[in-house]
Amino acid sequence: MNITKDKKIESITMNGICWDKLFFRENSINVRVAQRDILPIFHFYSMKEKSSLSMLDSDDIFENMLFDEIKKLCKNKSIKDETIFRIIRNIPIGSTKDIYYYLLNDTKLLSLNKVIKSINIDSDVIRKISSLFYISKLDEIIFYLDNGLSLYFGDTHYLEPLRASAQRYYRRQELAVDEIDSKGSNIAMFVDSLGDEEFKSLKNMMAEHFGIEVEPKRDEGHIALTLRHVDGHTLDKTNLADLGVGYSQILPFLIQLWAATNRRSISNKKRNPWGINKIGKCFVIEQPELHLHPAYQAKISDVINSVIKKSSNKLSVILETHSPHLIYRFGELIEEKLLTPNDIQVLIFNEKDGYSEVQTAYFDEEGMLKNWPVGFFQP
Repeated sequence: MNITKDKKIESITMNGICWDKLFFRENSINVRVAQRDILPIFHFYSMKEKSSLSMLDSDDIFENMLFDEIKKLCKNKSIKDETIFRIIRNIPIGSTKDIYYYLLNDTKLLSLNKVIKSINIDSDVIRKISSLFYISKLDEIIFYLDNGLSLYFGDTHYLEPLRASAQRYYRRQELAVDEIDSKGSNIAMFVDSLGDEEFKSLKNMMAEHFGIEVEPKRDEGHIALTLRHVDGHTLDKTNLADLGVGYSQILPFLIQLWAATNRRSISNKKRNPWGINKIGKCFVIEQPELHLHPAYQAKISDVINSVIKKSSNKLSVILETHSPHLIYRFGELIEEKLLTPNDIQVLIFNEKDGYSEVQTAYFDEEGMLKNWPVGFFQP
């Protein structure tokens, strides 16, 4: 859609058919543009007479145009207008193929079925009918997409590249902790707020993939985070502040990943007028590999794959990384048939003339990287 600054339609191209400003001018069609959460919403209206206060909305405008097209196809003036309008109002929202087979099989109007049978699905008249129908529903479709996108991105969890360093004690606050902040500075309060079953689930996930257990310890208004290795030889618990910095960097990632797949969406509860209950979540993390041993960097790939597959929540994970160990491990998981190439999208950002140029790489069925820039992981 090309809209001028004064909100006039220049043109709309729908499935290869262009409706230009001459078409809109001849049919006295104007458009109102409003901004919602993410996408602009378009509403078409027609004022046949400038002095008239009554306006036809998009359904009426394009329904009348569809009526004319169907009427031409039928070539039968005895057909009641109500019949044609009923056919139009029952056109399914779907592909051009869906619309074609609806007109062919489901309208119960023999004269129309016969004509449709004699023309191809790619014919100009079918493309025109489907294009007009899509435009008539465009405001509804965009509204639906905007709602879905805003719900999805409203449930995005984000971690910064350099997470908060470990503290020996965290001040305990009597506040509900619904999610982890972008630095991971409130992980102690988050873990302390978990119920017994939630805490058990988190501990099992961490023990399975990284061989560690974290536990909050309350002491006079403060919380200490302790950690122990689950190796069967020791029960010693060590304060997180006395361990290597890698632990303070990986813990927010693991806890956030667990929360994204095990906790119900808050945004979906607040606003969901279209009934989209399983829109999914998005977890974005920059450089999860910071301060981690190469073996632990590779384990990030394993834990992401395992947690997503076990979860009933739909989750997309976006990683910004420079770690060859993490990326190559995804290739090994494909080779081992634990992932498919379609599960992963690899985007490479290169600086060119002061701008970012985006290239797409991919894994083949054997887990080998294709279209990968030479020297990316080498000096």
